[in-house]
Amino acid sequence: MKHFIFLLCCLLTACQMALDLPEPTLHDEVGTVSRFTEKRPVQFQHADFDIPSGELYAVYPYWRFSFPNVNIGLWSCNYNKKYRYNRSQAFWKSGALSLYRYGREFALAVEEPLSDQGYDIVSSKQSVFDEREAYTRTEIGLSATITDLKMNVCHLYNGFYKTSLGLAGGSAYVKVKWELFDTLRRKKLAVIETDGVGQIDDPVESGVQMLVIEAVKNAAADLGRTQAFYDATVLGKGNLDYDANEQHFAKLDIETRAKLYKKPLKENFNMIRRAALMIRTNGGHGSGFYINDEGYALTNYHVVGEAKNVAVTDFSGTSHMAEVVRVHKGRDVALIKVDVFDNPAMALNTSDKVQMMDQVYAIGTPINEGQKVTVTEGIVSNFRKPKKTGMSYIQASVPLAAGNSGGPLLDEFGNVIGIAFAGVGDKTGTVYSRFIPITDALKKLNINMVKAH
Repeated sequence: MKHFIFLLCCLLTACQMALDLPEPTLHDEVGTVSRFTEKRPVQFQHADFDIPSGELYAVYPYWRFSFPNVNIGLWSCNYNKKYRYNRSQAFWKSGALSLYRYGREFALAVEEPLSDQGYDIVSSKQSVFDEREAYTRTEIGLSATITDLKMNVCHLYNGFYKTSLGLAGGSAYVKVKWELFDTLRRKKLAVIETDGVGQIDDPVESGVQMLVIEAVKNAAADLGRTQAFYDATVLGKGNLDYDANEQHFAKLDIETRAKLYKKPLKENFNMIRRAALMIRTNGGHGSGFYINDEGYALTNYHVVGEAKNVAVTDFSGTSHMAEVVRVHKGRDVALIKVDVFDNPAMALNTSDKVQMMDQVYAIGTPINEGQKVTVTEGIVSNFRKPKKTGMSYIQASVPLAAGNSGGPLLDEFGNVIGIAFAGVGDKTGTVYSRFIPITDALKKLNINMVKAH
């Protein structure tokens, strides 16, 4: 009798080992999005964990009776030594679970419920040859960080043969912090938290990872029902306010001795190319150019990022350190100051007399650092100001490659009319490129170019 009571207590204790998973908070602020509503393309780009080290995240109950297709007389859960006694719980440590092997499945788990709700989701289903085209269409990047995870896991075990089948099921709860980033305006749009649960009744291969993915799928569906996600991704007054949270700077007078060129670029190029720069950060390299002879230079914000100092290399190969003086994230421009004097500088054409079909040239450092001061040419194709962003840009048939960002766009004489910030292309290559008008760049950074006496 004592043995029976002891066995019964053991069984009851085993049954009570399962975690009580939290009930997810469900949002009902937004229903299905109308197909007639203009939406901004969203691409899921990153997933990670941020769970405190040592936190209990998984329990392995000895018995589970809710698997409909399992004969409990022959099969059991977690009955091998790996999951018994002191190993029946798992505490979080770095690398405890990896999502990288399941990147495609994880991405689809986020994309499918949002797409089903009517949002414009840039799918990961396209072939690798279409990835560049999809990337250039993207306007909002979406990331997911799992901040809480609780699981009850059954690793299916054959009691007769005393072997594990490598199949797992159970239940899981996740809390996810979603971040939305405007890739055009270079600013964070929203941080939203949702949670979800996942259930796998019949154990499957890679069941633990699939449990997490199922729970994230439910959390993604709940994300689509939040007003904050709708406001950030559906075109409307809320996300058209380009000047919201506008950065403001005190006026900065910068003296220049550079005079506008009036002869064809070919005759002035030897002087002009000496003012071109390659800009290097820990994240890679970009391009830039001097705007006066006291070391002030312009480039893109996305070239310097949050760096306080960057390295620059001029045409001769001489390198210097430069301080990042001010940046405007929304307009994607930055002003840097190199510790040099009497350096060559480019002349800025702020007359706004550039017209469609004008011949233009771009200078930059494409692909790798050995190709600094590469020149490409084209024509002005159009002038754009999409209502989605409120940001004007010059569209030109000038091919750009990675590393050209921040370089100057020159008129037919070699005067700066714009700053390179994006190439738009398809599987055949760059179709056209976008350039920030130099007048807009100076305005956003509140720079006043003054003629030196």
